[in-house]
Amino acid sequence: MTGDKSRKTHSSENVQSKSKGNGERENKENQSGFSHVPISIVRPEKTQVEEKPSQEIAILKEPTDQEKIKELTDHLQRLAAEFENFKKRTSREMEQMRKIGEMNLMEKVLPILDNMELAVISASSTDDIQALRKGLNMINRQLFETFEKAGLERIQAEVGAPMDVNCHEVVMGEPTDEYEPQTILMQLHPGYRFKGTVLRPAKVKVSVQTPTKKNGEQKESQDV
Repeated sequence: MTGDKSRKTHSSENVQSKSKGNGERENKENQSGFSHVPISIVRPEKTQVEEKPSQEIAILKEPTDQEKIKELTDHLQRLAAEFENFKKRTSREMEQMRKIGEMNLMEKVLPILDNMELAVISASSTDDIQALRKGLNMINRQLFETFEKAGLERIQAEVGAPMDVNCHEVVMGEPTDEYEPQTILMQLHPGYRFKGTVLRPAKVKVSVQTPTKKNGEQKESQDV
């Protein structure tokens, strides 16, 4: 009897120790937040992208020949209108610049005109020819200096200089052995340039070969 009691006591102690161990293990699992429940990983299923049929893709329609012609025609008309406006604007600007230049020149000439009027008044009320001549020379010099500042220059036509067809106009010829042919003997009318461009050629008289010398040269050439 005593042995049975001891066995029962021992077995009960084992049960209690096991239950106690199981309880402690459950408490630890609950505290850690993990359980022994098996976890199954769910992988997303691959979905195939539905491809749109090629018939549903919008294809740009190419313009027809008539549409291209119309587009080019409209473009050319716009260019023509812009060019016409450009020509009109340029013409107005050039006219305005020309007008401003003329006004500036007239403003500079006005004092000379005043002096000319004073000279005319003095000529009718004085007998001093020398004073009148001096006044006219001063007016002439003042006028030329004003034009010279604007770009006017006198063409050189000195006696003994060779004639230049670009700025000299031969009006007369005089036979002489003193100068080579086509040498300026006299300036008959002055010529002028404006900013490098000939406004009026200088009219001159030039030397020509004498008839006797010319005949002698012809005879020598015939003998040879």
